[in-house]
Amino acid sequence: MIRRSTVIAILLGLTFGAIACSKTESKKLQVAAASSLAGAFEALGDAYTAKTGTEVSLILSSSGNLQQQIREGAPYDVFASANLSYLTDLEASGDVAKSSIQIYAEGRLALWGKGNDAPATLAALSDSKYEHIAIANPEHAPYGTAAREALRAIGLWDALESRVVRGSNVRQAMQYVESGNAEVALIALSLALHGGGSFTLVPSNLHKPLLQGIGIVSKTKKTAEAQAFLDFLKSEEGAKILLPYGLQAPN
Repeated sequence: MIRRSTVIAILLGLTFGAIACSKTESKKLQVAAASSLAGAFEALGDAYTAKTGTEVSLILSSSGNLQQQIREGAPYDVFASANLSYLTDLEASGDVAKSSIQIYAEGRLALWGKGNDAPATLAALSDSKYEHIAIANPEHAPYGTAAREALRAIGLWDALESRVVRGSNVRQAMQYVESGNAEVALIALSLALHGGGSFTLVPSNLHKPLLQGIGIVSKTKKTAEAQAFLDFLKSEEGAKILLPYGLQAPN
């Protein structure tokens, strides 16, 4: 027979355990970020945690997928998109807090290869040796959209579309090259800079600007903490963390 005192002790233990877990969760900020921001936001989150004690939990996917998840009620506090339009659409629907959106950087598209032989120009992709060209899915990934726009701008999309392999996000496009399933990928400069291999910058006038935006999810219960994270991102310290990833404030 279990003693009454033992039962009380167990119940108290469960109660205090739940309180401890609740406090841990209350100190954690859920940041949904475009896959292209992986390394940059991991570094940013680590610095923010060291400075404030608030842990940053990073959820990475394509901007379009994250937008849909937020619309469906995903419990995120902050949304960092690779394209401003995903944020402004959420603001219009009431899913991102009005006036919370900030533009903090402009992304760049890069042509990336695993070795030291990345094509010197986008036009070089017409060479038959590039049998597979990896991009993020243009339907929901901003860097995939930019890749398609750039290839159309130089008149190569129709000729190369049959060679294009689509990743669910820009990191998966990069992984296709790493695994040998593609010879080259069109990815974010922020990933190419830290991915080894070699890359060539794609002229920014070949596609619409990749304005990197961030905003506070309307349903968050941590508005103050979310705003503090945005303020840190826009601070001089935050800018220094992002700079090595090719993320500079837009002109």
